[in-house]
Amino acid sequence: MSASNIPSTVKTIIEGTVSSLRSRKPADFSEDGDIEYREIQGAALSGHLGFIEYVDEAGNGKVVSVHMLTDDRVIWNRQFTGAKALFEQSLDMMQSIEPQV
Repeated sequence: MSASNIPSTVKTIIEGTVSSLRSRKPADFSEDGDIEYREIQGAALSGHLGFIEYVDEAGNGKVVSVHMLTDDRVIWNRQFTGAKALFEQSLDMMQSIEPQV
C-alpha cells in the first residue's frame, strides 16, 4: 500500500468501526455523531487518524480512533478505544517519536 492511500483507508476502517458500534447502540452513540479526521505530523512519523467521541453504557466518555502512520518506509495501522485523556496522550506520544538512526 502506498502512503497516498492512508487517508482513504483510515476513512474506510473508522466508518466500518463506527457502523458496528452504532448497531450495538451504546447509551449515547448518536446516529448523527461526526467522525473527525486529522493529519498527524511528528518528528519521524506522519499520517492520518479518524475518531469519534461517545458515552458508553456505563456513562463513561470514550474515544474510538483509527491511526495510520508512516516513516516513508513502513506503514503502521492501529486502533484505540478508551478515555479521552488517554487518547490525547496517545496523540502526543505518536508526535514525539524520534527518528531511529
